[in-house]
Amino acid sequence: YQNVNYERWYQWWGTGNPVFPDEASTVKIWLETECGTVGSNWDVLQDPLASKGAYIRIKSGIANSTGPAPANTPANQVVIPFNIDIAGTYNFLGRAIGPSPTEDSYWVKIDNGPFVSANGLTSTSWQWGRLAIADLAAGPHTFTITYREVGAKLDKILLTTSNASVITPELLGPNCGVAPQVTPASFPLDGGIC
Repeated sequence: YQNVNYERWYQWWGTGNPVFPDEASTVKIWLETECGTVGSNWDVLQDPLASKGAYIRIKSGIANSTGPAPANTPANQVVIPFNIDIAGTYNFLGRAIGPSPTEDSYWVKIDNGPFVSANGLTSTSWQWGRLAIADLAAGPHTFTITYREVGAKLDKILLTTSNASVITPELLGPNCGVAPQVTPASFPLDGGIC
């Protein structure tokens, strides 16, 4: 659980002032993977259950890269720019399908950092899983995805200051030219998942 900021739950011990993370004021930034800069070794495929009906997957026939990350070239990468308004610790979650334990991972990096493995996204339907965690300053950033195991599918990304593992409601990523959606957490999601 190296990517869980568990200290948030006990930092107040001994102070006499119990303070728990305020999930209602968390930051959530939604990003659609297919609307990033998609390298030529990737396919953008259709699925009516994916957000906006599309997701990314490395092309069939490319060999796994489970040792080091593959060559650092634009063809191998999906690059998604984003902007942070409030500095903080951000969890990077991915809505993914990893059909088997040998088809459920990616290499990811934030800005100019090193590629790190995002593994264990095994699921036969769209599920959320943790990709990375980082302390981010306010301003522009990039999230880069490259392949690790062929067959893994990635729908969208959520950057959040929350440690929650259940994400509701799901919103469309404004990086596809969609106006940002604001839905108070107390309102139910109508009409299914976006």
